[in-house]
Amino acid sequence: MKSLKKRCDDIWIECIKARAGYTSELSGIKGKKAGGDAVITSHHIVGKTNYRTRFELRNGICLVNGSEHIFGVHNKFDPAKARMYQDQIIK
Repeated sequence: MKSLKKRCDDIWIECIKARAGYTSELSGIKGKKAGGDAVITSHHIVGKTNYRTRFELRNGICLVNGSEHIFGVHNKFDPAKARMYQDQIIK
């Protein structure tokens, strides 16, 4: 079961990135596959622990890994900043 979930996660991740053209949907910064320098990641809008939406493509957005994802949405040191990013994503 774990292997199947991992494969489905990998497919979902690639679909989100491909749909966005390997470019951040928040800032427009291009990832390496789009000719830019950024490392791009796929982010679940509703957390992936919710299996009803985990593999739903409408539940994903492509972000720059460091600045928008790790230090933006998942910023544990600045919850206000994390909330601001989450609000931008929802809009």
